[in-house]
Amino acid sequence: VPDVSGLCGTVPSGIYLPFPTAPGSYLDKKYASLFPNGDGTNFDDGWIFATGTSNAAAHVAGCAAILQQAARESLDRRLTPGEMKAVLTRTGRRASRGRNAMGVRADQDPEGACGAGLVDLAAAVAELENL
Repeated sequence: VPDVSGLCGTVPSGIYLPFPTAPGSYLDKKYASLFPNGDGTNFDDGWIFATGTSNAAAHVAGCAAILQQAARESLDRRLTPGEMKAVLTRTGRRASRGRNAMGVRADQDPEGACGAGLVDLAAAVAELENL
């Protein structure tokens, strides 16, 4: 179970998040075709639409970087890993429906498929005032 989750897609394809890739690369060719069998992009355009933990990790990492920068600007210090986790889990948006690939319900907070919920960066930055 993750502590927090990034954006995820819907069944059956989970096509939701745009990601750059090398134009004409294996991934570009693999996922290119018309929806619902593919992501709706061209095989040589350098974009794929996908979902999952690999894709969500980049979004959560980006949110953590922005949160760390906000902490340096507003608190004049870096957040510890424990503080970062606490802020992100306190401010996550709770999932109310859906299941992961293993059948775990998303709404079993915080042990569900989405952990403490989807990252809410605006709420996390606002939460810095409470540290």
